[in-house]
Amino acid sequence: MGYTYTPTYYSSLHDTITTLCKTILPFSFKKRQLPGLAADQKLSKQQSENLKWQQESFHRILNLIGLHKEGILSESEVSAFRSQLLDTLIASPPSQEQPTVIRDKLLFLQELFYTKCISVDDYHSSKRPLLQRLAVQGAEIEVRDVIVAGPKENSEEEWSVIEFKDEQCLVDKENLYSKTKPSTGLH
Repeated sequence: MGYTYTPTYYSSLHDTITTLCKTILPFSFKKRQLPGLAADQKLSKQQSENLKWQQESFHRILNLIGLHKEGILSESEVSAFRSQLLDTLIASPPSQEQPTVIRDKLLFLQELFYTKCISVDDYHSSKRPLLQRLAVQGAEIEVRDVIVAGPKENSEEEWSVIEFKDEQCLVDKENLYSKTKPSTGLH
């Protein structure tokens, strides 16, 4: 139980310095500086939370896809998480999102597409509302960024042509191989 002694001149000096600071820096000046700083801190915190959520979601969907490929999970469970992830990603917050946050979401969406976690249709349908929000805020959007869904083509016709070419190519290769192959008599 130690006793500490604070000299009276120290506390009076402290009070004097505090009074001087209050008179030199008016309180209204301090208030003007704080909102800008608070807004920057709020944006930084929002970005940090958004990136953390994106990273966790990315690892989760990769894990679910891996479990599905191993036969442990059904496709419906992966699809349910995928749709919930995309809905959360494109959900519009009550307050206006900053362009940097929307751009982060677009990059995350692109990563999901490149790693084949989402389909082309999911990618474009999820990208559209994010691009619209950016455009409303005055960002320039390039035409190549906006893709409108067109009529779906019949994939059977496309594949039949490709299969025919592949079969014809194989037949040609077999004929070429049999002509150049020396006969050894060992068949």
